[in-house]
Amino acid sequence: MARGLHRVLTLGFAMLLLAPLLCAYDVALRNGTVIHFQTYRVVNNELLYLAESGEERSVLLTDINFARTRELNENADPPLDLQNWIDTMNAARKTSPPPKPPLGDVAQQLGLKGAVDAEGRVFTNDDFPSSPVPPAPKSVAPPASSAITSTPTSQAANNSSASSDWAASKAKIELFLKKTESLTEQQYAARTLGPDLDEVQFPRRSEWQAKLFAEHERYVADAKLCISERVSDAGRRQDAACSRLDADKSTVQTAREWGKTSAQEWKSRQDAFFVIH
Repeated sequence: MARGLHRVLTLGFAMLLLAPLLCAYDVALRNGTVIHFQTYRVVNNELLYLAESGEERSVLLTDINFARTRELNENADPPLDLQNWIDTMNAARKTSPPPKPPLGDVAQQLGLKGAVDAEGRVFTNDDFPSSPVPPAPKSVAPPASSAITSTPTSQAANNSSASSDWAASKAKIELFLKKTESLTEQQYAARTLGPDLDEVQFPRRSEWQAKLFAEHERYVADAKLCISERVSDAGRRQDAACSRLDADKSTVQTAREWGKTSAQEWKSRQDAFFVIH
């Protein structure tokens, strides 16, 4: 009996001695995960720690939930130097990266022609053409009722106005194609988000970017057909393609606005996390 009691006491004492050697610290991440470790070091803006498997792993300081981590380690001895981690993280954020070269310069360095327009600016609604009314074929005679009520002078004026409207619409479509049809998926997304949001990796960004570009390519295809002389759709010449431009424009702009809103909300949320009081 005494021998058994001695064995239990010895085992309990050994466990007490080994307890500090187990995972001494708990660090909570913003995604809800809690990591455990005893040995760690901070390099640049990363926490490097020795996992239970003996492998050294790393997490970004910006991914740490500092408030929760502080609660989990109230009794840690020695304590985690969280304030130094916060200072390191904020110092890295305040370091401004070198300015990016203009898109036009990058394209020139890579030997690309027509990949981006010279302005390299964010797209606005004015860059996207709406559905025009294609000119009527010359072979189509006016209806009899129009011939009775219209004079040659009024007919000429109407034809001139329609021709002028079509020329303006066609010019806008041609400019739209010149600016956008050669852009890559990444370039188109960057031009949509603008320099302040381009690098924001919000949830489902890759999915949004691919869908946006697919809608854009459909828009471009209809725009090219609209100003062409080919007969590829039901109806007179390119009428069907021209009439689809309004729907194409609406679909693309809805996708663009969703991406910009998502990027801005995610950026605001991340900035709020960085403000540690």
